[in-house]
Amino acid sequence: MEYTIPKELFTKRDIDLTFMHIHNPKSAGSMFRNILKRNFKDNFGDDLPYVSYKKYDKEDIRSLLYLYPFECFTSHNYSLLSLPFDELNIIGISFVRNPIEKLLSSYFYLKNRSMTSDWHILRNKSLDEVIDFLCANRNFHPFLLDTGQADWILGQETQTIDPFKDYLNNGSFHLFPTERFDEVCVILETLYPTKFKDCSYTKRVNTSEKDLVISEDTLSKINKLPWLRVDNALYEMSNNYLSDLQQKIFSPNEFSTKLEDFRNRCAAQNKDSKDKRGHFNSILRKFLSNKLLTK
Repeated sequence: MEYTIPKELFTKRDIDLTFMHIHNPKSAGSMFRNILKRNFKDNFGDDLPYVSYKKYDKEDIRSLLYLYPFECFTSHNYSLLSLPFDELNIIGISFVRNPIEKLLSSYFYLKNRSMTSDWHILRNKSLDEVIDFLCANRNFHPFLLDTGQADWILGQETQTIDPFKDYLNNGSFHLFPTERFDEVCVILETLYPTKFKDCSYTKRVNTSEKDLVISEDTLSKINKLPWLRVDNALYEMSNNYLSDLQQKIFSPNEFSTKLEDFRNRCAAQNKDSKDKRGHFNSILRKFLSNKLLTK
């Protein structure tokens, strides 16, 4: 049964601007979520679904926004087509990653994590066998491996990147390349200084360890996956979009200075975090040592 909440029952959403992070898997989304959580604090809505591939429709998102007074939300379940841009002042944000690196990261993450079940295809087949399976089964279940990034972010299968252009051109959506994450953070701090006050971070999280060397033959197979063409175009679009945004906002020297400052803040935060861990470990060792001496 589908439910529709009559608009007259909604109270006015008294928030000028709402940020919606469309969490594309294995594209620095977990690290970005930590940054959002630190900046928005109690105004952050963190949606961590187990069934991550299910997409909310526009009615779901509308209800979410009117029922929860957060200024920022993140979820795997959001998509461009589900965000009610026509009704509320929303800024969508998502990251797209080099498509081959994204697929390999997903493969090694799911293959090596302890919670992946023994029946899973990644536990029982080599990377080449998995690629052959994906090429032969375009509509495989998304729990087996992440699908194409353009499909995931848009919210439906697409053979072109055209649907993304209007969103980018009218300023309602930011599509950023994962590999230029630091540059993105500088951009967000500049565009929205009262919301993204400090995007520095200590380290990358939820990373995937590769435990084999990828051959040229395997890379050639990966390039034949049915969604690679569109995802490559989307990735190129994200890089061009970020570069254009930089040129509009900064002079070349100004951006270089801001980027250096940002990376210095990241390094300082990382050092501070290590110092705190070292201090805690020192106290813990002394406590355990005293416990042993009193026995």
